[in-house]
Amino acid sequence: MPALTVDIHGIPVAQGSMVSNGPGRGLRHSNDKELKPWRYLVSQTIAQARPKDWDPSTPLSVTATFRFPRPQSHFGTGRNANSLKPSAPEHHFVKPDLDKAARALGDSIEQSGLIRGDQQICSWNIAKRYCVNDETPGVLLTLISL
Repeated sequence: MPALTVDIHGIPVAQGSMVSNGPGRGLRHSNDKELKPWRYLVSQTIAQARPKDWDPSTPLSVTATFRFPRPQSHFGTGRNANSLKPSAPEHHFVKPDLDKAARALGDSIEQSGLIRGDQQICSWNIAKRYCVNDETPGVLLTLISL
């Protein structure tokens, strides 16, 4: 059972809603300018780490932990600038939505050539959280061929 684990650095971008480009000009994602570079980074990182014996027709299990930076408002000021405020939330329960971040990830996996279509993803184990200490934003991604 081949597996692949990559740690991709960058602020994760969720799949935006579809909006019209105008009459007869098709659709695009509402956040195309942020989404396209993120999906390219993810797909290229996965493609470069692809094991030689990987079968693109196999079903897939995906485990992903998205890491987001904390806003400056979660930290104190002055001598407490590096300390979290007691009121700072432990969990990341604000946008982007976890399901939309997963959709962008699924499309990136498909774009990488690791699978033929994201319908091959049979299992998702996903979470989002704030970065801890000096951790960089990004996603820790594990793909297991079933």
